[in-house]
Amino acid sequence: MKRFLKISIIILVAAIIWGALWYILDFIVIPRFVIPQIMSYVEQSNQKSPVKIFIKDLSFHPFKGFLLEEVKLAGPGESLIFQAKLADIDLNFIPLLWKHVEIKSINIDGADLNIIRNRYGKWNFAPLLGFSAVEGDQAGAFGFEVKRISFNDSRIFFADRFKQGNTLQRTFRNIDLDIDNLAGQKYRVKFSGKDKDNETISFKLDFDAESGAVTGSLAFDTQQLKEYWNYYLDDIFYPWRLSAQRLSGNADFYFAKEIFGIKGNYEVDQGSLEHGDFSFTGSADITQQQQFRNQKLVKDSTRIDVEISNLAAYAGKIKIFEQGKSSVLISDQEVTLTRLTAVNAEQKADLKGKFTFAPSRVLNLSGKIGDVDNDLKMSLVGNNRGVLYWYAHADSSYFKINANLTDIKNLAFQSDIEGKLKFTGQGGGFHLDLGTTREATFKVNKDSFNGNLNFRGRLTGEIDKPKSLSGRMMLNFRNFSFAKLQPRDFDLRMKVNAGEFAAEIPRTEFYKGTLYGAIVMDFSRWGAELDIDKCDIATLGKTDERFAGMKGTFVGNIACVGEWGKVSTLNGGGYFDLSDSDLSRAPIFKETEKGIGKHVKDFKLPNFKKIEGNFNISDEKVTIENALCNASNLNINIVGSITFTGDTDLTLGVKLFKGGWWQIFVPITFGLDILSDSLKLKVTGIWPNLSQTNEVQPLSWFQKLLDGGSQFDPNRYTLKKLWND
Repeated sequence: MKRFLKISIIILVAAIIWGALWYILDFIVIPRFVIPQIMSYVEQSNQKSPVKIFIKDLSFHPFKGFLLEEVKLAGPGESLIFQAKLADIDLNFIPLLWKHVEIKSINIDGADLNIIRNRYGKWNFAPLLGFSAVEGDQAGAFGFEVKRISFNDSRIFFADRFKQGNTLQRTFRNIDLDIDNLAGQKYRVKFSGKDKDNETISFKLDFDAESGAVTGSLAFDTQQLKEYWNYYLDDIFYPWRLSAQRLSGNADFYFAKEIFGIKGNYEVDQGSLEHGDFSFTGSADITQQQQFRNQKLVKDSTRIDVEISNLAAYAGKIKIFEQGKSSVLISDQEVTLTRLTAVNAEQKADLKGKFTFAPSRVLNLSGKIGDVDNDLKMSLVGNNRGVLYWYAHADSSYFKINANLTDIKNLAFQSDIEGKLKFTGQGGGFHLDLGTTREATFKVNKDSFNGNLNFRGRLTGEIDKPKSLSGRMMLNFRNFSFAKLQPRDFDLRMKVNAGEFAAEIPRTEFYKGTLYGAIVMDFSRWGAELDIDKCDIATLGKTDERFAGMKGTFVGNIACVGEWGKVSTLNGGGYFDLSDSDLSRAPIFKETEKGIGKHVKDFKLPNFKKIEGNFNISDEKVTIENALCNASNLNINIVGSITFTGDTDLTLGVKLFKGGWWQIFVPITFGLDILSDSLKLKVTGIWPNLSQTNEVQPLSWFQKLLDGGSQFDPNRYTLKKLWND
């Protein structure tokens, strides 16, 4: 019993002593000594340091610890770096007996942090790097030690104002930041947050302040790559520009004793790499492993693997290739293109190559584009010059390019071009992609081309700036035929000025008549004009079955312009004049004969003395504005349109004159009075499969149809007018 009483007394005394110590610490030492010491230290520090600490109220609650209200941290000029309404400090009380303040943790909720660089290039947090929070060496002063700082559900405002007239600003919300003092001068930082556009970033960093060693990891997901690129990287990589719908990745990194290493994985979703009018689009998966010493690459430390999908390339609005896939391996000494597959119109490309950095910088690329074998070699001379050789060949056709690259950064060059194309009509069809806005193609039968084309010339300019191109090209067409037309020899002397390629088509004999014209093109548009004078239709019919059995003399022209790859932009028109013609086998006039035959027994279409009219090309159709067909005692007026897909909608007005042969030998049926009536024929269908409907109309209807005009202008549409509009 005595022993129990003795133990109880000891426990009671210890509890009283502990309670006394607790009371002394909580209600005497901390309020009277620690808090004033802290506030005094803050005031003294604010007088000496460019970093200012403002605390509206510092209080202590025995069961909560220190509570700081309206805390602010400011740099020079009192520029705000950090502010929080409330900070909760968890204190370790025992070290206070030895005048040492050990803070186990500082928990801050809903804080605002500002990270700002001014127009002179100085960051607002820079003064913190030389700021000391411990001054225990001073006699009578308390020492301070912080074990952990946590920011929860906070906000970071980031602004970079270094570029004059341009500011990059981002606001990250839902920020969580933990800073741990592991031991001595070793720290760990964990950070995560996202902005209003769901851009996310997180990292973990272990830092040894004594040795300067750093290890860490990083993860990010952003849709703002273009904004960061334009601000930070545009000047470095100009004239290249990179953007992406989304960029995400993760990486591990370290820094120790002047060596920086990184190993990461990244994803680029719907990226775009641009240089002038040239651009590449696609998505990529990238793995990276590299080491640097004093900001220089460590030998044999680099391996970057790039897998690209849905790759496409453009020159302005012209699609070079699409549906591409590529595998690239980058090392210290070379870039290896393991394989590139793509589609150019209907032609498949399959290429491989390598770019070596040492001992000399050389690019070699080889493979097939369709049935064409390609070999390309580019050697770099100095920092910004080089030479390029490209040889492409298939069967009896080839072309060669020898170019001096006078300014690689700006893609400036001087090149000699020569080649020969042999058209045998057996190499497959010609294909023109009309663009992604309209799923349509233009195909020419494989036997549509025959003959030879030799070409040579010199061009100077910058590859990515088409308007800088200038020079001359000579194109020699020999025994050349298109769409079974009469083979001819002719030369085109093409001048290139400010990116425009222009040439006149010289006069050449064409089915007992004359053919001539002009062409002009640049990298966004093309235009052409063809003039035909006194072409004999009967002679044409001997080589083209579409005109078989027809006859007449044709005079006419056509001029049009359009954007490459966009059939919807084709615009122009022309004029036609046929004399002494028999066109009874043409689809339109076959139906015309049937329609008139419903009202005139045994009617046969006569020969026309003259057929004349103008037509317009726009909105993917040919519109006959007005055409007048004159024959003995018969006039036909034609208006309407035929679309590029053959959809035909024509209205024909027919006027029969008194004294025709049908009045003498054959009675007119169905009450058609040639003195007061006319015929309306509606010809529709998909060319050449047409049909007609007919009805009797008063003569005034025919006259109204004629009001569309019977005066025709051979010069209404010219290439010069259309190109300059």
